[in-house]
Amino acid sequence: ESNALDMASFTVKELMADAKLEARDINKLGFATVLPDRGIPAFGPALETKLGLRDTNNPNQKLAIDRRANCITSLVIAQNIIEAMLLYGLKVGIAGGVEKMSSAALMVDSEWEKLLIRSQQSPNFKWRRNLLSIPRKNPFNTQRAENIFTGLSMGLSCELMVRDFGITALEQAQFAVTSHRNAAIAQAKGYLAEEIAPYLGISTDTLIRPDTDIASIMRLKPTFRTPGIDNPTINAATSSPLTDG
Repeated sequence: ESNALDMASFTVKELMADAKLEARDINKLGFATVLPDRGIPAFGPALETKLGLRDTNNPNQKLAIDRRANCITSLVIAQNIIEAMLLYGLKVGIAGGVEKMSSAALMVDSEWEKLLIRSQQSPNFKWRRNLLSIPRKNPFNTQRAENIFTGLSMGLSCELMVRDFGITALEQAQFAVTSHRNAAIAQAKGYLAEEIAPYLGISTDTLIRPDTDIASIMRLKPTFRTPGIDNPTINAATSSPLTDG
């Protein structure tokens, strides 16, 4: 099973081959993932090392950058690399982002976190005795991309945007249907194939649904319950999917 680092490495290799670039041609690499692997604290530098792009004999080489800005991560990195090009006169940079949401790292609540730390610190740790002191509840939760001040995810925030701009559920459904059909047409005409490198036997975008229709989208229940929004409208078909890519 591949991980995010494998996916990113494959993508950059294919990009370099397509652009006929060698490792020595790359002046700057920027890559990140929003839901990080705990074993990879700095994704960009880790990818740079895995690809063999770092020149240990060149003290002036610019090292890889790592930025996490949720859904606009790769755009922020692209901006950072352009700024570095203008500042240092660099010629070639690679920017990107990767996500493997099917295996996001689990987190535990504070009580379990303290318990696990103590278990590692003490050779005589008694699991049974310590477990009895913790309230019975599910200790696990997945990482979430929420604003630390408002507690709102992008989906919850979008409900506020829908309200402020007066976007109806029907307009959202119409936009979603048009988007899927346009993507299906582009796929059928081979436009997308120019941008896709087959990976693990997958050579097409698997999220395109050309047969979706407005009626089926409108039947779905709202997904996001935003405080202050009495009638939420965004559902699973009118919001972005959770996927690997």
